[in-house]
Amino acid sequence: MHLEQPITTKGWLNVADMNNEALKLVGWLISSFDNLDRLVPGFQVKISNHPIITFDLETNLPSPKLKKVFPQLSGAENAQFRINIPLHTLPLNLYPLQDSLVEITPILDTNVGQSLFAIVEPSLAQPSIEDINTIGGVFLPVGLEFLAYLVNYAHLKPTDHILDIGCGVGRMAYTLAYYLEPTAKYEGFDIVENLIQWNQDNITPQFPNFHFQKVNIQNTWYNPTGNIAAQDFQFPYADASFDVIFLTSVFTHLRGYETAHYLDEIKRVLKPGGRCLFTCFLITAESQELIDAGKSSQNLIHNLGDCLTSSLENPELAIGFPESFVESLISDRGFSLLSKNYGSWCGRQEFTTYQDMVVILKNFP
Repeated sequence: MHLEQPITTKGWLNVADMNNEALKLVGWLISSFDNLDRLVPGFQVKISNHPIITFDLETNLPSPKLKKVFPQLSGAENAQFRINIPLHTLPLNLYPLQDSLVEITPILDTNVGQSLFAIVEPSLAQPSIEDINTIGGVFLPVGLEFLAYLVNYAHLKPTDHILDIGCGVGRMAYTLAYYLEPTAKYEGFDIVENLIQWNQDNITPQFPNFHFQKVNIQNTWYNPTGNIAAQDFQFPYADASFDVIFLTSVFTHLRGYETAHYLDEIKRVLKPGGRCLFTCFLITAESQELIDAGKSSQNLIHNLGDCLTSSLENPELAIGFPESFVESLISDRGFSLLSKNYGSWCGRQEFTTYQDMVVILKNFP
């Protein structure tokens, strides 16, 4: 099964302003195409999945802040764009625009780039700072970032049934609530009870097709009193239930044998042709060299046999795997590798997101 990938683009999108006259979007975006960093001349724009034809576009604007943050990124000095959408040109069925999901797709020559997303004045409550800090300290921007990865790399569709393993305090559920249709099914589970409770109290009442449950898996870092070993946990779902499954920062806290078991369960509950996106720390020749040079944010130096950790006292704090080990887990279970994108965690200069990101496909029998 061949799934075409968009060309590589890097970018960010934000709703700058909405008044009685226009919706204004601002962001930055550059493209690497034919091994040359090139600015993107145009966009396709959708609001709530409705194509928008009439808008004003300014591109190649100065972006000194971006260049300061990413000095090594070619084209970063003129990567800003602005989109102005006159409200009187929009069809009436799009009103009110509050809670609308905006999607822009860059166009370069005859190719399309990776879509970017933003939400217009979201009314859904966001978690407390304390709960957000539990999952890394950033909420909506990361949720929108990974919604784009799911659409671009895992080919997520608004009608897909989706499983969120380690859903936390709903960072991905929040953005998916604005993307998925009411007929789509979202299931999420996590081992931290108060995070699951927040999801149940805030997301499910407004989006009844979103379901969350707490599972009592033992984890030294997040749930030390759990009574189920990760390698024994059976996902509480029927075979072939989901089109897309994703795990962000889950395999970074599991040993190799536990990760192998999770992939067995993922294969069981994923439909043929279904995709799984997961993040992890891959030990490659490049990342090993950067770790040895002291440039990595994760000092994965302690070998535990089927994984490496940064702490012998608390191994599950941060775990990485040799790339060959992960590749063997994928191939041994009959998955196909759709894409692999390396992260910035080890200090590399060219990256997609913080952790390494892998997308696999369950083949048809």
